[in-house]
Amino acid sequence: MRKLFFVILFSTSVLNAQLPFFRPFFSTTEREFGKLFFYEVINLISEDTSKSRVDINFRIANDLLTFVKNPLNTPTYIANFTVSAEIFDRNGNSIARKVFRGYRGTDNYEETNSKDIYTQGNFRFDLKPGNYRLTLIIEDEQSNQILKRERNITLKQMKPNSFETSDLTIIQEKIENGDTIVLIPTNIGNRVNFGKGFTAYIQFTDKPAEVEYTLIYFPEFGRKKELIKEKIDTEKIKNDRQFLFRENPGDTIFTYLLVPSKPQNYYSLFIPVKGDSLDLGEYEISLSVKFIDTLRKEISKTFSKKFTVEWIDMPFSLQNLDYAIDILEYIATPDEMAKLRFGSPQARLIKFKEFWAKKDPTPNTIYNELMAEYYRRVDYAILNFATMRERDGARTDRGKVYIIYGQPTKIERKYIPGKPTEEIWYYEPIRRKFVFVDQYGSFKLTSVETYEP
Repeated sequence: MRKLFFVILFSTSVLNAQLPFFRPFFSTTEREFGKLFFYEVINLISEDTSKSRVDINFRIANDLLTFVKNPLNTPTYIANFTVSAEIFDRNGNSIARKVFRGYRGTDNYEETNSKDIYTQGNFRFDLKPGNYRLTLIIEDEQSNQILKRERNITLKQMKPNSFETSDLTIIQEKIENGDTIVLIPTNIGNRVNFGKGFTAYIQFTDKPAEVEYTLIYFPEFGRKKELIKEKIDTEKIKNDRQFLFRENPGDTIFTYLLVPSKPQNYYSLFIPVKGDSLDLGEYEISLSVKFIDTLRKEISKTFSKKFTVEWIDMPFSLQNLDYAIDILEYIATPDEMAKLRFGSPQARLIKFKEFWAKKDPTPNTIYNELMAEYYRRVDYAILNFATMRERDGARTDRGKVYIIYGQPTKIERKYIPGKPTEEIWYYEPIRRKFVFVDQYGSFKLTSVETYEP
């Protein structure tokens, strides 16, 4: 049904030269295409009050690994790798080290190059509060290649009566399973995936008397905006659950658990955030907290944490504004194209947003399914319909038809001796077939016909 919706909507808009669909959200912030490795460092409250807990969570895509044929035949392709996390003190002395030994196996060759299939893992250290340096190393055993990341970390002293908070943990899904709460973090390096809601998880060393939560947006152009400001019911902040990491078979799903327990030395707070209204860019969650100490004295503190809303799997054709505008010529009028191409980068970005804003099928959300689909089709066309004469597959006849109408219902090839090869694309929902003829390696559209399925 979803595919039929897009086929009809695109085809109708082109036939009528009017485009009744989309809304703004594009960001010109440069992003490395196809990020394959993410990690994040989260300072949490340790059960040992003399120490501070740090969790180092990582996520590695299959495409980063080297797969080889399995000499034992099953599974067909395998990859072996190690991830090590080592902590150094301020004098450069190693004080803690842990190693994760990873293995991936698959019978599907396509999965060996997947950017969407991940191995995920966690290192936990409980250390004395202070300043440290983290070294994280991935070693691919098949290729002997090494990927190294380093950063400084500061672990706060978080014990009762210190009136502190942990770092914010971004949870993409919160599931209640009986008395246990299952938490699935985003685990994409302190990022939130565009168009998705999330929950912020925070720990307090002491029971707050009052908490006010503010969400601030830092737009690419203009001043920061305060989006949300509200008080939190402190009765929901409790210390009757223990925060644990759970190992998962295959390490493709990464989860924490909050399990019922005796009173802990930390209090847990969840802040749900509706993600379908958050544009791309940087944000900050700020907490204004009031505690009451043992002498009944009021202590006020402010804590803040920045995060980024990023379209992790953004179509690469959307990452260059000039190209994103140019490829609209298949569905925009000449007047619209002339307006979109004129002006400064900022002015063209605004007009680009306005173009899609008029055509948004879900105007109450920031994520535009139809625009995303359009540029996913552009990506597919670029990669799959390129020829020796036209390296950009989206500029070919087959690319144009694919972008407008989507995946054909059926593709047929005809090989006739002495004649060029024909490729026929059938679209049952609109009862049309497109005939392409191979002309010196480029399939040219020669006819469009109606047919009865």
